[in-house]
Amino acid sequence: GGIEGVKKEAKLAAESFVNFFKELLNEISPEQRNWLLRPALDVEDMDYDGDGEIDWSWKKQFESLAKGKNLISTWISTWMETVEKETNGVEPILYINSTFANDLKDTSLTQYSLWIAHWDAKSPNTGIWKDWNFWQYKGETNIESVNQKRTVDLDKFNGTIEELKNSFTVRSE
Repeated sequence: GGIEGVKKEAKLAAESFVNFFKELLNEISPEQRNWLLRPALDVEDMDYDGDGEIDWSWKKQFESLAKGKNLISTWISTWMETVEKETNGVEPILYINSTFANDLKDTSLTQYSLWIAHWDAKSPNTGIWKDWNFWQYKGETNIESVNQKRTVDLDKFNGTIEELKNSFTVRSE
């Protein structure tokens, strides 16, 4: 029952996200959809040991990671497949940091576009992925925008602006 429970939980989480995503799409114009990135699943804060609780401390996440590798892969795959199916083919992007990318061994996950977080490195360590699509290379950077300071993370896209628009945005019908 452990894997089945994880699948059900992932499916419910995905369906909840899809409802939010569909509401968002209804509120924006077709032109705005052309620049809206495909949804991304952030796998940093998950229940790796299957106890039903998100393990917020990094120490607990790493300790339970070894126990939950199959659960993680199953959860990710179920969520990604459900979102893609329920959004008529909008394939989510997988956002993961380099530590988790290196701990994952299930190569079936490499079918998903990768948004890797690896701050302050010369190049990102992508683990089982051969390459990255997006790289979050710096976090918590202060910028000034319209009379206010904001803290943002900095990212790069591994391609051209045309590739970004054609392959990684939600296109209008």
